[in-house]
Amino acid sequence: MISTPISTANALRTLENCEFHRSAKMPLPEHFTPGETYVKVHYRMDTASYRHNGYPGFQSGEDGLLFRDRIHAALAKYAGFRESDETCYAIRGNSPQERLYLHPDDLSGFVALESIQAVLRAIEGAEGSSLRWMDVYQLPETLDDEEIERRLTYYEPQIVEQLLATARTQRRNRFVMLSPHHAMSIAQRLPGLHFVAGNGSFEALHSVAESYLNKLISRLVEQGLLVRMIQDGHIYHRTAMKGEIKSIKRAERSDYWDLADQILSAA
Repeated sequence: MISTPISTANALRTLENCEFHRSAKMPLPEHFTPGETYVKVHYRMDTASYRHNGYPGFQSGEDGLLFRDRIHAALAKYAGFRESDETCYAIRGNSPQERLYLHPDDLSGFVALESIQAVLRAIEGAEGSSLRWMDVYQLPETLDDEEIERRLTYYEPQIVEQLLATARTQRRNRFVMLSPHHAMSIAQRLPGLHFVAGNGSFEALHSVAESYLNKLISRLVEQGLLVRMIQDGHIYHRTAMKGEIKSIKRAERSDYWDLADQILSAA
């Protein structure tokens, strides 16, 4: 059982039996100011009563109820988590953002960074269950507007590169969806760009990020590096073709012209 105190997202990386994926496996740049951090996590579990001769399934409904009751009791004791009103397999934490879903092989969802250790203790403290390992996929943060814009500005060259590469097509009449939501999902390949939205949601796009990315996409269109098409009320984009960016006069080429040329020249 892990007992080392956790105070920052980078400290989480020192834990044993913890594997990181996607942008979560990249450390947060040191000059970023961390906010209240949550963890999108899967606790992979062994539940002895759930597997017999290698096949999944409880032998009886009573075994399943006993497993559920033991986990719920341990989470209440060690972490203060409670069963959700929605379903007995949903567990709510100490804030509206903390929510876990229970399966005999997996306890998954979002928890506050400070709750990671308590949930680990609960799994180890529940009779008949044990932790195999943890998978961490995101580290969303609650940040002020200035910090969000600061991070997006810091990463802007990388975001532009990813947008232009993603929107590159082989034909002038082929376009792709590139809304701020799509752009954010592309940008989130970089560490430190998972934000808790103003309404406390992990799924919604933060209004500051939406505004920033909307302006960035429009700026790339104005610079001639993206081409926009509106069809049936939907907005589509593609990266300008090689000939299109070459036709831009040198005096009118933006700071990202060379980057676009490099992307279009790649095989």
